[in-house]
Amino acid sequence: MYPEVVGCKLPYGSAGEAFKELNFSLDARSLCIPSSPPPLPESPHIALHHELLIQNIAAMPLVQLATSDISLFYRSNFSKFNPSKSTILLLHGLLSSTDFLSPQFEDESLAGKYNMIAFDQLSCGQTINNVSGRKDAHVEAAAIMLALETLGLKDVSFHVFAVQGISQQIALRLAKLWPDRVRSLFFCSVGGPEEYMQWFRDVTQMWGDATSQGELDDAVAQFLSYLFGEDERTCTVEEKDELVAYWLTNFPPNKRSRLYDIGNALGLNYLSDEELKTVSQPVLIAHGDAHPVYPVSIAEDFCSKLAGARRGAKLEVIAGGAAALQYPKYFAQTVDSLYADFLSSLEADEPPTPLTATIQPRSRSGTLSVEMLTSEEERDFLLPALQKLKGSSVTAIKDGAWCFSVVDDAKREELEKTLRGVAQGQENAYSPELDGTGHPVAKYVISFYQLSAPLIKLVRRWSERGLESLFETHETKTGKTNAGQGNAPVPLRRPSIDLLKSVEIEHRTSLDGGARS
Repeated sequence: MYPEVVGCKLPYGSAGEAFKELNFSLDARSLCIPSSPPPLPESPHIALHHELLIQNIAAMPLVQLATSDISLFYRSNFSKFNPSKSTILLLHGLLSSTDFLSPQFEDESLAGKYNMIAFDQLSCGQTINNVSGRKDAHVEAAAIMLALETLGLKDVSFHVFAVQGISQQIALRLAKLWPDRVRSLFFCSVGGPEEYMQWFRDVTQMWGDATSQGELDDAVAQFLSYLFGEDERTCTVEEKDELVAYWLTNFPPNKRSRLYDIGNALGLNYLSDEELKTVSQPVLIAHGDAHPVYPVSIAEDFCSKLAGARRGAKLEVIAGGAAALQYPKYFAQTVDSLYADFLSSLEADEPPTPLTATIQPRSRSGTLSVEMLTSEEERDFLLPALQKLKGSSVTAIKDGAWCFSVVDDAKREELEKTLRGVAQGQENAYSPELDGTGHPVAKYVISFYQLSAPLIKLVRRWSERGLESLFETHETKTGKTNAGQGNAPVPLRRPSIDLLKSVEIEHRTSLDGGARS
C-alpha cells in the first residue's frame, strides 16, 4: 500500500458552472462574444457556489467498506429499491467511470423496467482507494459485492452488463464466487490474452511521461483511436470532448499512479479454460468487427469456451464497432436494444424468484444508506466466497476485499516497484492547465467588460484543437524523467493505429491455442 489516496475529486463538470453563461468560444477565425453579455458573477456568488460544491462532496454517494481503504462511488436509477423489478449491475469500461454509462441509464427500455446500479472501479471516477500491487479482478468483484451488502441489497440477484475486457474479468469473478447472485452475463466488447496488452503499456508510458500538452495529446489520440476507431461518423465531437475532459482531469501525468494502478491489473489472472466451462449463467456477447486490437476471432474463441452457459453463449457482431460500444450513442442504441431483448427473453423463460420480504436498505427512510457494515458483518458475508477461492483453511479476513487478491508475491513486488517508480516525482510532473469542465486553457485575453478586470482564460475542447498540435514528432525528450533517471534524453515510445492493426493481423488468422478470455 502507498499513502497516496486517489479519487474523490470535484465532478469535472461542476467547478466552472458559475461562469457557463458567459458562453465564450474560440475557433480558428475569431473570438465569439455574446451580443448582449451578461454581468460577471460577483465574488459572493462565486464563494457561495464553492461552498455548495464542498457540501456536495460530503453528500456524494460513496460506500465506505468496513475493513479496507476503499470507498466506492455509485450511481443508480433509484433511491428506494423496487423489489418487484429485476436488477442490472453495470460495470464501466477502461479508463472510464459511471458517467459513461449514461446511454444505458437514460434508455427507457432498461431504466424503465429495471433497478440499475453501477460503481466507479478502483482508481476510477470518484472512488477513493490506495494504489496497490494486490489489485486484481477478484478484489474489484469483492469490493462491489461488499458495497451492495452495505447498501442493504442483501440476497438481491442481478444481471451483469460488463463493458470491455477490464469489466469482463470482474464479471467472471462475480459469476464464479457468487453464482447464486448473478442471473446473466452480457459482455459489451471483450478483451484478450495478456500478449495483446503491449499497446496499452506503450500508450500508458506516453501518457504518464508527457511533459507538454502536445505529448499528452499524442497519447489521448491513441486511446481515442482504440475506443472509437477511425470512422468519424460513429462518435460525435461532443462525446469525445467529454471523455477527454474526464481523462485530463483524472489521469494527468501528475496523477499517473491512478493510470498505472488501472493498467497493472489488466493482464492478471485470467480464468482457465476449465474455469470458463463452469460458468453456468446465460451469456450474450457483443463485439465490434472494427476493434483495433481484438478481432472477432477473439470473441468467437471466448464464446466457444463458455460451454456450460445455460441456453448457450451467443455472440452478436456489431458492424463498424471498435472497442467502445456502450458510450457513443451511435452504437449504444443497437447495444441497448440487443440487451433489452436478451433480458426480456430471460425474464420470460426464467422469471426472477420472488423476494420473501421487501428489501430493507440500511436506513429507516427506506432509501439507500452508506452506513458501514461492522467488521463482523463483513467477515460473515465474505468468508464463504473467500473459502471457495482459497480453500476452507482460510478462517480470518484482515482487510476486506483485498484478501481476495490472487496476485503472487513475486508479481506483487514487481507491480509495487512499478508504482513506486511512477510515484517518484509525480507531484512535479506535467499538469495541464484546465478550466472548470476539464478542457485545457488555450490562451488568456483581456475581459471586454473592463480593462482592469482579471484576464479571462479561453479554452479549446479536444475537437477544436488544430491538427498541428497532434502527432508531433518527438524524437527524444529531455529534462528530469519520471523514474528519476536524470537528464539523459529518453526515446518516447509512440505506438500508432498501424501498430494496433499489425497486432490484429498477426492474430486474426491463427490463435496460439492458449488464448484466454
